[in-house]
Amino acid sequence: MKKLFDFVESSASKFANKTAIIYKDQRWTFGELKDIVLSIARGLLFRTKIEPQDRVVLMLPNIPHFAFFYYAVNLLGGVVVPLNPLLKENEISYILSNCNPKLVVTMKSDFDMFFKIMNRGIIIVDEDRDDLPDGVWNLRQVIINEGNINTFDSDPAVLMYTSGTTGFPKGAMLSNNNIISNVIGVEQVLDLSISDVFVAVLPLFHSFGQTSCLNLPFYLGCGVVFVDRFMPQGFIDVIVKNEVTLLPAVPSIYSALLQYPLNFEHKLRYSVSGGAPLAENIELEFEKRFGCKILQGYGLTECSPIVSVNPPFDDRTGSVGKPLPNVSVRVLTDDGHISENGIGELLVSGPNVMMGYYGMDSKDFFVDGYFCTGDIVKIDNEGYLYILDRKKDLIIVGGLNVYPSEVEKVILGYPGVLECAVVGKKDRERGEVPVAFVVTKEEIDIRDLMSFLRKNLASYKVPKEIVFKDQLPKSNTGKVLKKNLQMELV
Repeated sequence: MKKLFDFVESSASKFANKTAIIYKDQRWTFGELKDIVLSIARGLLFRTKIEPQDRVVLMLPNIPHFAFFYYAVNLLGGVVVPLNPLLKENEISYILSNCNPKLVVTMKSDFDMFFKIMNRGIIIVDEDRDDLPDGVWNLRQVIINEGNINTFDSDPAVLMYTSGTTGFPKGAMLSNNNIISNVIGVEQVLDLSISDVFVAVLPLFHSFGQTSCLNLPFYLGCGVVFVDRFMPQGFIDVIVKNEVTLLPAVPSIYSALLQYPLNFEHKLRYSVSGGAPLAENIELEFEKRFGCKILQGYGLTECSPIVSVNPPFDDRTGSVGKPLPNVSVRVLTDDGHISENGIGELLVSGPNVMMGYYGMDSKDFFVDGYFCTGDIVKIDNEGYLYILDRKKDLIIVGGLNVYPSEVEKVILGYPGVLECAVVGKKDRERGEVPVAFVVTKEEIDIRDLMSFLRKNLASYKVPKEIVFKDQLPKSNTGKVLKKNLQMELV
């Protein structure tokens, strides 16, 4: 396979009448999916004059149109730029000025904002009227059912903007081969079947959603149920009704499902968790209640994104598994040495690692050909990875390293604690001290909690303060926004 569209074409040739996409009460077969993609590709070619390397922004929720345009742009050699629909105008303006897209595909609700920024080159997928400004089209106007298509194999295939937690967002350039190799690597580890049914509750604008809920199932010829909004009871109904067998999700989804007294008959074989650390108590409780194993994995946008995942038959609780077969990992220790195991910053090499950052010299992000992830890990003698923390989240207390995840794990072991996040706060005497933000299921005694922490943590790791909250601020992918919490301490 040379390009992402080949996933659709291959499955359409083998399983033309098999369901590819389910969305609410509608279904599309692989044959129908291919025909729609080709029709949209013709429209992009003849109406909007898309050429190889042109950037095309997709700012859509989890609806079938995301897949339609994703593969149509790829077929023509264009570059897909997926954006989070929750981004604000100033954030979108920065990205658009950085990548200079030729076209934006979006919803009516965001048209005014894009028209104000770009003035033309906009497709509105849910617009019915035809009297649109020049350079603006509705969906019907970009569907052309006849005509030849000149296809191109061109890179990058996708331009993924990072969340910007370390400054302005950077555009990670992912090639067709980056993503294809990642899909093949995941398929080699997981016990997958052509009869599996995936559910796309992960946002498709995110690399985890694209690989695990779009490209992987279409490569295999599996159906995908699109979910554009997560509501626990409605989500369970979707899983049961459509006999979903594979659930890729983030920890916040598993946590939310456990807050409801839901007992249901299901066909889930196992789930995969990524995007953020999965608390051990959430993992064990979910598996106990639903009889469905959660396989924890690890990845990042720059790696297309999956680096490691637990194999179904040798799952290690607390670990994010082994690297994919085509991925090589190392650790960079504090003294600057590179080792195959031990503790240090995780380095990754393989065909899944990005081409580089768009418009930037990316050499400073690599060491000896390995990408520097910024994550502190432990790699044991069997090759299993354990994420200790983000390098930037490390708290240094009087010269001693405190990994927030270690403290969080202990706090989560206290009865009544639902979620927590530990961040560093500046301190005149010790440089920094840890502060814990805690969400509880019930009222708890703070003095007893502190006593519990003192028994289970070295004194310098014990939080200086405990701040109780109703909920923790999170991104769309379930990551706790620790920068927001640190702002509360200023």
